[in-house]
Amino acid sequence: MTGRILYLTISALTSILVAMNKETIHKEQDSSESVHSLAVMAKLQKLPLKEKIAQFSEILATTSRVPLFRREIIGTSGNCVHIRDPFTGDEREMLMFGSNNYLGLANHPHILQAVKDQCDKFGTGVGGSPLLNGTTSMHLALEKRLAKLKNKKACALFASGYSAALGIIGALAKRTDLVLMDELSHASMIDAVTFHRIPFRTFRHNSTEHVEELLVKFKDKYDDIFVITEGVFSMDGDIPDIPGLLELKKRFGFCLLVDDAHGLGVLGKHGHGVQEHFDTDEIDIILGTFSKTLALTGGFVAADKGLIDFIRFSSRSYIFSASLPILTIVAASAGLDVIENEPHRVKELHDNMRFLIDKLGEKGIKVESPTAILPIPIPKEKDLQLISRQVHEKNIFLNLVEFPAVSADSPRFRVSIMSDHKKEELQRLADVVSEVLQ
Repeated sequence: MTGRILYLTISALTSILVAMNKETIHKEQDSSESVHSLAVMAKLQKLPLKEKIAQFSEILATTSRVPLFRREIIGTSGNCVHIRDPFTGDEREMLMFGSNNYLGLANHPHILQAVKDQCDKFGTGVGGSPLLNGTTSMHLALEKRLAKLKNKKACALFASGYSAALGIIGALAKRTDLVLMDELSHASMIDAVTFHRIPFRTFRHNSTEHVEELLVKFKDKYDDIFVITEGVFSMDGDIPDIPGLLELKKRFGFCLLVDDAHGLGVLGKHGHGVQEHFDTDEIDIILGTFSKTLALTGGFVAADKGLIDFIRFSSRSYIFSASLPILTIVAASAGLDVIENEPHRVKELHDNMRFLIDKLGEKGIKVESPTAILPIPIPKEKDLQLISRQVHEKNIFLNLVEFPAVSADSPRFRVSIMSDHKKEELQRLADVVSEVLQ
């Protein structure tokens, strides 16, 4: 496993520890400071439970960075949000550029009304697993709809995207198989292969040449080979070379799995995702989630019927989890209604993406991205904690991403663009970012 693939869940802890280092021993910030912070975290993990918790509680109490995690949002989440300021306790309005609510569906009236209407008919949940009493006509209809949207024959719903990743790897791969995955694959995929102890190798980001090298090297040493990539890479906003991977698939016969969590609503003319963007039905397995564009929680896997049937009866995270509640199923289905009936939202999203890139370029910040995720690099000499606080004070809700979520030498602001953003809001973001990075 390469050094760039690290657990995103550690990022917040590392950031806290970095801030603790700066405030208690006043070290100059550099990449070695982050490494030291990881060492501190590793040391804490080895302590007895009570001592571990006590020492970490002391760390939390001594850093000013903590308030910028878990900022309390009051009310609905849209292009503007009201939060409880973590420093003053006052309510303040902020422009939201940290949400994956790409098409503004979280507050759409059609979705809200559909949930209200169907609750009267189905109630709130089912109280059972999918194989037993957890399948309703609404679940079946959504599975059928998602399968068609993804150019597949069948679909299985999971409690979350993470659960889906864990479930399909555990169901399909064995310890005499090999998984090849992009070095920037999501933590859920890393966890899936390591939890199930599946042999795996990483290939250089978006390098079909490296994939080919690995296939040639290992093709005769394992039973089946799975190649995993992302529809949209969550920290960089770029997309994979699907045509190149499909050419390799014809030659080597591997199973291609694409995690398209950030593709729905963003990629393709109609926002159907990676398979529409590349106009293909040759991707073997497509994993999706409700937690991005649909602004919910839940996941799904779309593939051929035989494969999906096998997953239903062999995936532990599917079998031993309760079915998604009716509220989620109805909201997801209504969200697909909006994507289908209001195609202007996808166009407006892409217009906003281009507008922001152009405005940043006018200020000397040269960035590019084909998706709604726009990474803005932060110069090495900048104090990450300081500029993050400065952006907050200017009423911009923006996520700072640093090591280990990304490599130590590439901290960035991760901008999430929405179709609902107004041009003046995007201009304001460009002005603020330019100001704090000067």
